[in-house]
Amino acid sequence: MLYGVDSVFPVVPVLIILAAWALAAWFINVSVGVYFPGPWDTFALLFQLMGGRPLFRSTLYAHLFASLGRFLLGLVSATVVGVSAGLVMGYSKSVREHLYPVVSILQPIPSVTWIPVAIMLFGIGNLSTVLIIFMAAIWPTVVNTVAGAESVPDNYKRMAGMFRLRRSGVFARIVVPHSVPYILNGLRISVANAWRALVAAEMIAATGTGLGYVIIQSRWNLDYTSAFACIVVIAVIGYVMERIVFRRLEYVTLKRWGMLAA
Repeated sequence: MLYGVDSVFPVVPVLIILAAWALAAWFINVSVGVYFPGPWDTFALLFQLMGGRPLFRSTLYAHLFASLGRFLLGLVSATVVGVSAGLVMGYSKSVREHLYPVVSILQPIPSVTWIPVAIMLFGIGNLSTVLIIFMAAIWPTVVNTVAGAESVPDNYKRMAGMFRLRRSGVFARIVVPHSVPYILNGLRISVANAWRALVAAEMIAATGTGLGYVIIQSRWNLDYTSAFACIVVIAVIGYVMERIVFRRLEYVTLKRWGMLAA
């Protein structure tokens, strides 16, 4: 089932990654003479951190919740603005002709390049990080939503005319439901972009808490094992969001709108 929830944990890929990681750590430690944390050291520290061991004056959970809070605020803001703007541009040809070129110009700009602008506007802190996440997440949502809204078949519109639906009715009953699969595809890309942008932004603009903040501080303190532990947490959270949370949301949403077969 395309939109079902995949309940099988990817054991084989994880084992391959762990084996390659262990082999790389052994080779670097032996041949280069530089300490490279392997899976055993990393997971041993990770279990200690999960047990409450301090990590740069906070717990692992405090850093994780700080990152998730910034991530959700930026992602939700980008989703609301992106879906709204995309539906309007996709539905109205005149609006699309005037505004979509702006999207085409801004979309290719990497989100991390906005970090100096964010710091200039908001300084070092949460607002700067949220702005970077917003810029990373909004464009895939806008582009996919526009594609969904403007791809409504003409026979749907003719049918709406036969039933004498007003423009607001056509928008709510035809354009929005037809755009749902496109919106979800855009959100899938936006979630991945936003999660990556979060870590990059926290390395530069966060203060005191956050997974990205811990990674960059670990680098300056030569505490590479803590950095690897946070990388593992980032990978696990990303997998959970993509394969469990988002797929479940996608399944429920398409079922609610009666588009699961599509």
